Amino acid sequence: MENLTDKQKEHFEKNKMFDLAEFNVMEYIEFLLKENKNRIFTHGDQCKKSEPLIFYPIQDYNPNIYLSFEIKLLPPEYQTDAKNFQTYKNIKEGIDFLVKSVYEVFFTIMTIGITDEFKDEVANTLSLHLEFDEETFSFVPIYLNPNKRKILMCQNILQQFQKLEEEKDKAGNLVWDKLPITEKNKFISQVNETIKIYESIEFDEEKIKEDELTNNAKFRSMNKLFIIVKELEYQELPDNFKQMIDEKQNS
Repeated sequence: MENLTDKQKEHFEKNKMFDLAEFNVMEYIEFLLKENKNRIFTHGDQCKKSEPLIFYPIQDYNPNIYLSFEIKLLPPEYQTDAKNFQTYKNIKEGIDFLVKSVYEVFFTIMTIGITDEFKDEVANTLSLHLEFDEETFSFVPIYLNPNKRKILMCQNILQQFQKLEEEKDKAGNLVWDKLPITEKNKFISQVNETIKIYESIEFDEEKIKEDELTNNAKFRSMNKLFIIVKELEYQELPDNFKQMIDEKQNS
């Protein structure tokens, strides 16, 4: 890893995230939609089972036991022992990477991994993001009314454009004045389109509040993703991990 460029490291990290979380994130979305993954996802038939994150034995815990952490879809009342190992620095870092992996994979799949057939349904019924709960070691789904989400996105675009108009360089000159006319027109076109969308959105605060309360209660009562831990002896390890250990011992 130390000989890789920053771009290569980023690519390696991204691939590792999908190896750890993609299958289970897809399984979660499939569970919520109650549809076959091959219909929901653009590459559902190509996804392999997620890998566990395995750690070498911790001497002051058990020198003969390997710890395996993985993402699992489980009932909401499930209790995991995974959080008990966060006092170990390397395991804490590994868990943080697992959490980051779920966030990254969920966002990517929801953004570009859904087939045209299900895009509208996902946008309207699964208007979700996930938040990691350190007490339960689970990913809590947070539902945001689709119209409210659209409004927030529009507001963000308009705020970014306003910042661009007001931004100054080191000499105190407006950055906007120096942009090529083609780039200015592109920004203006995007802003005008955003304003049209913003003005077309129906916003009933009471209905939105009721919708969010109802859906958040529903999603939180359903199965969700957990980080779980398993204790493994050497003979229970995956073959590729045993091979890595053997090669290291023989080197």
